[in-house]
Amino acid sequence: MFGTLYAGELKKQTNLKTVVIMAAIALLILIILAAVFDSVNELIFETDAGDLGISGDVVIPGEDVGETFTETWNYTEASVSAEITQCEYMLGELEARKEEDGSAYYRNSDYLYYMRARLALLEYIKEHELYNTDLAVYSDGSVVGMRSAGVTADTFCVFALSSLVFLVIIYGAIAAGSSYPDEFKQGTVKLLLLRPVTRNALTGAKLLAALTHVSAAYFICFLVSLGVSYAVFPVAHADTLFMFNGGAITVADNAAQIGIAFACNYVTVLVYTAIAFAIGALSRNKVFAIVTPVILIEVLGAILSMSGLGRFFIADAADWSKFAGLGSSLTGGSNFFISLAMTVLYTGGLLAAAFLVVDKKDVA
Repeated sequence: MFGTLYAGELKKQTNLKTVVIMAAIALLILIILAAVFDSVNELIFETDAGDLGISGDVVIPGEDVGETFTETWNYTEASVSAEITQCEYMLGELEARKEEDGSAYYRNSDYLYYMRARLALLEYIKEHELYNTDLAVYSDGSVVGMRSAGVTADTFCVFALSSLVFLVIIYGAIAAGSSYPDEFKQGTVKLLLLRPVTRNALTGAKLLAALTHVSAAYFICFLVSLGVSYAVFPVAHADTLFMFNGGAITVADNAAQIGIAFACNYVTVLVYTAIAFAIGALSRNKVFAIVTPVILIEVLGAILSMSGLGRFFIADAADWSKFAGLGSSLTGGSNFFISLAMTVLYTGGLLAAAFLVVDKKDVA
């Protein structure tokens, strides 16, 4: 019976007009971004005469190994030791500054987090003796961040995907936020409950259908972004140090950032879709449910960040990409485990409330 409910909800939540409009907007965004960044590459080569003087093997579509895009760093034992000493000194200075800043520390970029991440990176290089080798660094926006001397397939894919995430969230909010309000408005929820199904089963089927819709939209956006990225932009390869949450470090090809961006953005999409669904079920108001994610992201998140409480709010907590250097800067006191706890608290709490209210409240 649940499978039948789920299939029915998938069909009801499918709005061909919305799909076509969203797809057209997404394609337009990708075309514009690709044109702009391709022009950036052309400008770089005109300026540098095609020789950027930076290490890394690059394969340009349709050509042999040619111009170099990926910026890498070559560490020596002496330079790492000197930087570690400097970081340890700066860390002490910044801890004193935190005391002076007081509550203002929590309203600004987390300079302590960044310095600790920088120190952790250098200690990792020292421990594993990664000297005299070309390395790119991708971390919490803190360290030498992997800067691109040109736009490569992997960097464009990450940027394009992050640009499309908000559009996917809107699509998910429309599908999820309309589910229960439309049923209540049309009075069809009573007919559904005449069948041998529980209210919780109905709510679960609606939620799963909404998450399926937004997942499909997100996967399609990702695949198209990936295709455009590797069709238009050069492919760069470099051993890259990836850091997560200021301490967990691993070495992988720079293309691994695509997988990191995919996973982090997917979490954000699912969270806001679930919130829109819960708000729709609780308020029975479609408009309120759809605009809530926008308000949370663009309005309340910014206000609470300025108050120093941003790290405890869902708009900040649901953005896990910043802990891998792919998102916005971290506000003072931020930590992945705080974000994880807040994400579970907000999303789980709202969904639990939605299930409870729908189960107990009169559907008339």
